[in-house]
Amino acid sequence: MPNLSCTVERCTHNKNNLCCLKNIKVGTTSATNRCETECDSFSQKDDIVKKFVSSVESPVTDISINCSAKECTYNNDHMCTATNVHICGDSCCTCSDTQCDTFKCCE
Repeated sequence: MPNLSCTVERCTHNKNNLCCLKNIKVGTTSATNRCETECDSFSQKDDIVKKFVSSVESPVTDISINCSAKECTYNNDHMCTATNVHICGDSCCTCSDTQCDTFKCCE
């Protein structure tokens, strides 16, 4: 399982630049570069219920990453095989504002 770091501060599941989910999903199928990927598990913090959920969640260091980016070299049967994965996105409001910074196009 990859180690995941996440700098998407507006995500409900982000605590101290780590994700609190045990697994996430990275898309999109047709991505050919990191800017075309997104974290489909992103959930914006603005909702009061989501803030409460985040307050009881704990960060996870090893996480399962389901990946639909067919052109990523780390995608092996829809699972990410990278050792370290970084999800980023400033001022995110939707999944499409995030990206997998680790994406590497197959050669």
